[in-house]
Amino acid sequence: MACTHGKYNPETMDAHERARYESAMRHVEWAKEQGKSSDEIHALFRQIMNRKWDDPVPNDEAHREYAERLERAKEARANGAGCKEVSAIMKGQA
Repeated sequence: MACTHGKYNPETMDAHERARYESAMRHVEWAKEQGKSSDEIHALFRQIMNRKWDDPVPNDEAHREYAERLERAKEARANGAGCKEVSAIMKGQA
């Protein structure tokens, strides 16, 4: 498996991609704590980074708050909110 660590530079990402990257890294830390293999960790990272806006969110306790923020962000976007507003909702800052 080819590793793409160098592909991601948070300083050059837009707000949405950076939020997705930060989420992926939080999941990576959790996976390491759980003793997941390198392949499992890389797969988890890729899954999060490749996630699309309308992909379903896992229905479990760990993702409940995220799912609520996502629904609020989708509603805000549908009502004309800009990228900064949507990003703030997704980060839990609004």
